[in-house]
Amino acid sequence: MRRAVVNPPFSNVSTASLNWKAECAYRAERLCIARALAVQPQILLLDEPCSALDPLSTEKIEQLVVNLKTQLTIVIVTHNLAQAERIAQQTAFFASNSEGVGQLIEFQETATLFHSPQSPLTRDYVSGRIG
Repeated sequence: MRRAVVNPPFSNVSTASLNWKAECAYRAERLCIARALAVQPQILLLDEPCSALDPLSTEKIEQLVVNLKTQLTIVIVTHNLAQAERIAQQTAFFASNSEGVGQLIEFQETATLFHSPQSPLTRDYVSGRIG
């Protein structure tokens, strides 16, 4: 039997370097949100605001969104179901029809959509059976 040494991912990258990169991504996302808020919008659209962030940075952005939603309407596009369930008051589920066109399947209070969806397609998606 031969012995092999397997280097873990990023074995040549220091922890400080990874922390710096995560902090940069978090700061960049905060800067984008700050720029959008500078014009005092009534509605803020965030398209996958945490997709490139680590869990700690994601938590910070989510807390910012929770704080901001008392001041304006926030629409978040996300594929992260857990995130939607954590921070959304209302949730819409969209899916493509047979022609590949997106359509609204269901729109409910978040707890209702996740725990008692009306549409079988929504039920299958939030339960993880499809998607």
